[in-house]
Amino acid sequence: MLIYVAICVVSEAPGPATAAPVKWERQLVSRCAKLKICKTVLSDLANLKPAARHDDDMDILILTFGGVRRASGRDVILHNVQSILKQRGVNLRKNYPDVFQRLNSFADGSAERFLPVTLHPKDSSTGRTFVCIIMPHSGDPEQLKMPNSDASSHVQVVNVSLEHLEQLPAPAK
Repeated sequence: MLIYVAICVVSEAPGPATAAPVKWERQLVSRCAKLKICKTVLSDLANLKPAARHDDDMDILILTFGGVRRASGRDVILHNVQSILKQRGVNLRKNYPDVFQRLNSFADGSAERFLPVTLHPKDSSTGRTFVCIIMPHSGDPEQLKMPNSDASSHVQVVNVSLEHLEQLPAPAK
């Protein structure tokens, strides 16, 4: 099991004497870990009945891609990430310029690696905030265990390294 945790740390910092006396700083701290769950816990989880979905549950969109070496493959990743987010009314270049720049640097080859990133954009059609994780993975895609879409209908996993993506289903309302 792969767990990705991101925490936003907010702290107070003294501002310049001419401006406001206090300035707030935000820093995103993220960590990724690979875990193995005990078989008894897995069997207990399998026996649990799925709970009804609450309105306050967030949709989760996981955009993942494998180790792509060719420049054309990296361009496909950039294009697909932008297209998928645009379907939800999110302009990556405008709303998240730092993430767009990192993806663009990865696509043009000036950056060899792309570190996972978590976004919290608002879906323009539903007005709800959702979680978007852009995450590369290495190795065999079959070994990468993603959440089961049947068990948690609000999790959507998309491999953005594919050249021809199917039209994505609309997020649950």
